Amino acid sequence: MTESKHGSGLSRAQMKDIPGYPGYLASDDGLIYSLRSDSVRRLSMRLHNGYWHVNVNTGAGNDTKVKKQVHQLVLLAFTGPKPSEAHITRHLDGNPLNNCKTNLAWGTPKENTSDSMQHGTAACLRRGQRAVATKLKPEIILSIEREAKSGKTLVEIAKRYGITHTHVRRIRDHLCHPDIWSKGEGG
Repeated sequence: MTESKHGSGLSRAQMKDIPGYPGYLASDDGLIYSLRSDSVRRLSMRLHNGYWHVNVNTGAGNDTKVKKQVHQLVLLAFTGPKPSEAHITRHLDGNPLNNCKTNLAWGTPKENTSDSMQHGTAACLRRGQRAVATKLKPEIILSIEREAKSGKTLVEIAKRYGITHTHVRRIRDHLCHPDIWSKGEGG
């Protein structure tokens, strides 16, 4: 483990080599550095599917470049490899962008689900427009309701909007999207 004391914008973070990724270091504050040139260089991170990623080489040459999630590299450096293939990364505070060593742990999917229920980030807790599968904007839902009440067939409306006729019926009868109906919208 090294402690960075460089004046090139690096923090006084603890840094460790990342096993399997020669020439790369992970810091305890969740950043990834390259030692592959004459100096220590912080890698730029990109957001993909809600998680920070970096491009790293797994061997010699550019043809071994892979995109890796930062949280997995930090855990690998500070706690070692996953205990089993079933284990995944847990963000203990529920923030997938917080890759500090103290916020990460290997865990089972069951533990991760339990965590997400505790911090309120579980997909099953989201309703209405915050729900994972929501693809209809409120104004579209109101249009569907109006069309369904105007006498058009449920199947005709469903085909037009790319949803099922059951979903159209549930919109017409206010059995879904409670956030819209609770605002007094719709008829």
